[in-house]
Amino acid sequence: GAPPPPPPPPAVGVHTARTMFVGGTRRTAAHPLHERPNANLTVLLHARVERVLFKARRAYAVKARVESVGQITLRVRRGGEVLLACGAIETPKLLMLSGVGPAETLRRFDIPLVAASEGVGANLIDRKEITVGVPMLVPELQGDTSTILGVATILDDVWASVAHKQALPWTLPMQLQMMEPRHRTPECATALTGALLMYGHGVLPKEFQSVASFYVAQRRPTARGSVSIASADATEAALVRDGWEDGSAAAAHDREVLVSALERLVLPLLDVADDDGLPRRLGHPPHEPNGTFGAALRAWRDRNGAVTLSAALAALPECRLAVSPYEPCTNSEECYPTVPTLPRRNRSALLEAIEPVVASSHHCQGTAAAGSVVEAGTLRVYGVDGLRVADTSVFGQPIDIHPMLAAMTTGTLLGRRVPAVL
Repeated sequence: GAPPPPPPPPAVGVHTARTMFVGGTRRTAAHPLHERPNANLTVLLHARVERVLFKARRAYAVKARVESVGQITLRVRRGGEVLLACGAIETPKLLMLSGVGPAETLRRFDIPLVAASEGVGANLIDRKEITVGVPMLVPELQGDTSTILGVATILDDVWASVAHKQALPWTLPMQLQMMEPRHRTPECATALTGALLMYGHGVLPKEFQSVASFYVAQRRPTARGSVSIASADATEAALVRDGWEDGSAAAAHDREVLVSALERLVLPLLDVADDDGLPRRLGHPPHEPNGTFGAALRAWRDRNGAVTLSAALAALPECRLAVSPYEPCTNSEECYPTVPTLPRRNRSALLEAIEPVVASSHHCQGTAAAGSVVEAGTLRVYGVDGLRVADTSVFGQPIDIHPMLAAMTTGTLLGRRVPAVL
């Protein structure tokens, strides 16, 4: 006799997006540790786990290196277990270094085999995204400064957003869009992320927040990559293939999804011929009869071209910001007022311009998938005892849009099921 449940909300629509921003500061996983201290929890800072140790195929300890004390061995309590939550890149790497993974890979690096598991490191899901910027010739973009995104649009295969000014600093290390090409390196991304985490948005000159970002990302990527190890050295970075470099039909499909979304959702907003359009609201005057808007862009570049970096960024020799490493197009009949310049009416040129700014969303998943590497429901690693995985690597299919809540829910549910781990 109970009434039927209400229908689910539509999967397609437009909404104002909110995320983990409070007072201009992005909240991280560290905040709950400060707000709700747990006497049963010890957090080791500047520590790297190098291996899980096994005895008769049961995990009994982890070997780690802590910056302040060197190498240590941490043993589990009687009846306890080891729980891995290192993410879709580091978790498969750590499993392989510990002897759980593809047998041939372990033999190649003389790693003793504990349990053969061909699925470890396979099935990497790396959602791709494209971000383009429009220089703002007004003091600031309207919006709620507690959010990272202004307005988000969700369609069947993509989601798109106008990113708020608070988002730009975090775009820098993830996509290195405003970096000189020679400085687009992993070392630069690491240094920028560390500076942002340590000093907040104040690490950037205000001039670098004068770009409105337009963002599109896949919802359901079809390309699959892999994660492997380069050696038996835990300090050496994992080998990551994103699945786009092999020219597969899946990669071609995913690229077309992104480009089509840009054409449908973003470029129509940037038509400078619209007197009431978004460029006008960002301070770009209507174009002259000859189609030129380059004077406004050049003025923006001249004004911001000699910015003074904060001390934190100036001290990073591996990183140098640039207002734009791209030469702007100056004719609205030929291009859009974007960074990088996006050509009009020439799809092959558009594809060429977009290729360098296709980037990972850093929502990687799938490399220790449930049903292949871990048992569905319990997340126990097949072939061994006392070892489970609780991060995005267990998701065998793409988690729609942002996997943050799915990752946190996985850890919460596993914690309730396995009290010994806590």
